Amino acid sequence: MTRRLLTVLVIGLLVFSSTAASAQQKPAKMVIDVSPKWNNYGPYLRRMLSAIQSQWDRILIDSKSTPPSGTFVAVKFTLDSKGHISRILDVGNTSSEPGEKCCITAVTMTAPFGDWTDDMIVTLGSSQEMTVRFYY
Repeated sequence: MTRRLLTVLVIGLLVFSSTAASAQQKPAKMVIDVSPKWNNYGPYLRRMLSAIQSQWDRILIDSKSTPPSGTFVAVKFTLDSKGHISRILDVGNTSSEPGEKCCITAVTMTAPFGDWTDDMIVTLGSSQEMTVRFYY
């Protein structure tokens, strides 16, 4: 319950795309699910999500792919204190294969996201698991 609430309560982390793959498609959106330990590091998460969102928008526009509306892709990964994605842990989805690949690429191509501060390392440790959910 606590983890789910943080997903909704962290200001600015529900990011709505300003563009869509086609004019008829609803804007795509994404949500991040993180540990409550992140509650003091909203600016870092917003920068990370902004980078992922921008990349996702570009990929969708460039690919001219329109994943099925009403589907999602959830990319779970480990982020280390240097801002690198050390591994993709799981990918769950109801989307198409191109829709899935767009999301994985958007996450992996934008890393690294920047070194964590000393305070972040004390609070978060050397790495954290997080999930970014992309909704079409």
